[in-house]
Amino acid sequence: MKEILAEIAMQYGFDRLAVEVIPEPVHLLASAPAKFSPAEIVSLFKWITSRRLRKAFESLRRQYWGTNATLWAEGYCVGTAGQVGAETIKRSIEESQKEQFQVLKT
Repeated sequence: MKEILAEIAMQYGFDRLAVEVIPEPVHLLASAPAKFSPAEIVSLFKWITSRRLRKAFESLRRQYWGTNATLWAEGYCVGTAGQVGAETIKRSIEESQKEQFQVLKT
């Protein structure tokens, strides 16, 4: 998943600053050109990752078809780094990953 996200970021000119995919939810910190709205950025990442994962894994293709054709939930959360700063957000994402590992171990 991280590789797919990196490829999408490169293709569209986004700087991928941090990403964690353990196991849910996906946390992604990216810087994007102003021509993209936050909704467009999220849609691109969701649509392309869903398409590539279903293409790569037959079981996903069988499970997610018709009205269940999406791997992603409809919602998402978007924030800006203006007040806090990218480093603080990046650290928060990394800490979230550590917490998720702790939950998985118990």
